[in-house]
Parts: sequence; structure tokens; C-alpha cells
Amino acid sequence: MSTSQHSQPSIAGNRIPQTVFMSNGIEIIDAAEMAARLKVKESWIIQDSKPSRTSDPIPVFRLGKHRRYRWGSPEMNAWLSRRVEVPSLIIKMRTCG
Repeated sequence: MSTSQHSQPSIAGNRIPQTVFMSNGIEIIDAAEMAARLKVKESWIIQDSKPSRTSDPIPVFRLGKHRRYRWGSPEMNAWLSRRVEVPSLIIKMRTCG
């Protein structure tokens, strides 16, 4: 077998993110796609998915050794809302007090 049969599909040398759509509009994405959507490094996504690293980890589930994220799920939306609200809360506290 050639090595091309075992490599990830790519466009111009970049890995194509794997996305699966569920019937309820939730997408199953990998850490690379999650990082691209949030415009952060993939390593940050992986670290912030670990309960041992943060008090509010990114909701994640495992498929074997692979981390997967449910984009559009109530848990992910709640996590994103908490992350968006924290900076605005800090700004309010600074301007009021």
C-alpha cells in the first residue's frame, strides 16, 4: 500500500476538517475545526477541554482516543455564552466600581 492511502485528505497541503451533521442541526467536529471556528490554536482547545486544566472545560466527548465536539448543542452553546459573558461582566464591574 502506498502512504497516500493512509494520509488525511487535504486541499493545498492543509488537512480537511471532518464534520458530521446530526439530524437535530448539531455538528460533530474535531479539535482542529473547533479551533478554526473560535480562531484559537488547536492546542488551546485540547487543553481547555480537560477538567484538570480549567474549572469550566469545553464540552467534549471521546471516540476512542479522539476528542469530538458537538457544535450547536445546548451544552456547547451554554459554554460559549459563559465565555462571552465573563469579559462583559469584568468591564461592567470596572466601570461601576
